[in-house]
Amino acid sequence: MQLVKEVVAGQNLQKTLFELCEVNVEVVPVTSEEYGSPATRPAYSVLENKKLNDQFNYRMQEWKIALIKYLSDKGLMKKEIGEHVKNRKKVLVTGANGYIGRHVVKSLLDMGHEVIAADFVFDGVDERALKSEVSLFSGDKDIYEQFGRPDVCIHLAWRNGFVHNHESHLLDLPNHYIFIKNMIEGGLPQLAVMGTMHEVGYWEGAITEDTPTNPTSLYGIAKNALRQMTFLLASEKNVKVDWLRAYYILGDDKKSSSIFAKIVGWEEEGKETFPFNTGKNKYDFIDVDELSRQIAKAATQDEIHGIINCCTGNPVSLADKVEEFIKEHGFKIRPEYGAFPDRPYDSPAVWGDAEKIRKIMKVS
Repeated sequence: MQLVKEVVAGQNLQKTLFELCEVNVEVVPVTSEEYGSPATRPAYSVLENKKLNDQFNYRMQEWKIALIKYLSDKGLMKKEIGEHVKNRKKVLVTGANGYIGRHVVKSLLDMGHEVIAADFVFDGVDERALKSEVSLFSGDKDIYEQFGRPDVCIHLAWRNGFVHNHESHLLDLPNHYIFIKNMIEGGLPQLAVMGTMHEVGYWEGAITEDTPTNPTSLYGIAKNALRQMTFLLASEKNVKVDWLRAYYILGDDKKSSSIFAKIVGWEEEGKETFPFNTGKNKYDFIDVDELSRQIAKAATQDEIHGIINCCTGNPVSLADKVEEFIKEHGFKIRPEYGAFPDRPYDSPAVWGDAEKIRKIMKVS
């Protein structure tokens, strides 16, 4: 065994370097008293991410990741490393402070990815993310460069998602198209966009990637049109596209506009009951934390693309889910079943085909 006495304080770097190259060398740390240096370091010259982020909103890549990439590029890597390290990516998340976005950012960071969070405000965004105030809909052709040339873009930004017939869905559509077009033409290799079951419209049974679409709301119409535009743009540049269809989302309920958010509010107001329909219709419910993990995993993998249902694949009646929600939270409020009629345009049962997402998440 060769013995090396390393003078610099960063002995971890040298130790890791030899380990990754499988060179049988022992690094022995020494003190500056043992091996003094005539060099003097200027005051405040040490660069570290907190200082860079506070002053310039910039972060250096983690040194281990940078070292692994360098050795891999040079063909010097000998040691097998974990997939989570090998597959670490720089991911841009638009709408990062939104209901879903803040959870997706956290999931990506927990997976070890580098995250660029784009939004107007960042009060709910994980502090580990790099925050970008680049204007999403500026129309700038170099928008991909402005965002730091990410490996993946997860496009979640969307206004009035809970108001399905708001005209903003159609008015904003050209902005989404131009943003995606400029990102792709700038060199983006992989794009994930948040889709919705509302692209399909009325449907009974499982929704697959081949299910025909006939949206019945402005929200569904706009998302469906953007999906068609996105795949058309991507086909011209050979870009990988993951169109991630969400279903009935719950969790983090005070930040949503679902029936579950309303139940929380009514309980806090002290109401004993609330009017409800029969609750017999069945939907594919998914917690926002699980949804965010599915989005993060689907958007950063390299094997399965196209339309991907982010769902459970298990239809559950609305009544059963409401009863479960009330019980889990220890609420006293009760639904008045039948106070409202069931809407004739609501499907008796609709859910997502989970085959693709189960393969991605490796769940059988």
